[in-house]
Amino acid sequence: RSRVEAVVLRGTQRTRPEVVRRVVALEPGDPVSTAGLLEVQRKLYGLGLFSRVDVTAPTLGPTDSGGEVLVEVEEGRTRSIAYGAGYDSESGARGLLRLSEVNLLGRGLAVSLELLAAERDQIYRLAYRQPYLGRSPLELRASIYREAEDRPAFDVLRRGVQISLPSDGRARWT
Repeated sequence: RSRVEAVVLRGTQRTRPEVVRRVVALEPGDPVSTAGLLEVQRKLYGLGLFSRVDVTAPTLGPTDSGGEVLVEVEEGRTRSIAYGAGYDSESGARGLLRLSEVNLLGRGLAVSLELLAAERDQIYRLAYRQPYLGRSPLELRASIYREAEDRPAFDVLRRGVQISLPSDGRARWT
């Protein structure tokens, strides 16, 4: 049975190594298993920062009991811009602008700003995701929004803040 002697990280350019190490969570002396390495790989892909992730076990000789776990990552695109325009018979002419960054400051923090403006309604939304809370693996999500509708008979204004700590570590950022 093999054990971790060290974790070697390769490929990070914008992402801080401590973000990856926090997700890998392997320490010297920990047992190495295929299932454990696949779980590490799944968690790294789940961050949404990498286009390729390889986690390989130590290559052992007949007298070895441990070795280096190699974590190789290739960073993907972290910024995106989406825009559009159209017409809706109820709201009139409309436009959409969405800006997002999923690796803010190299810490794996995600921020998204969404603006939807039409002749009769507007929606503004700012969302934030942090894949860890302090030293714990809890994910933090927060969003602030404002929605306004102008109708002939009434006007509606909704504002709100939502903060959550999803219990399922596989929750995805959308």
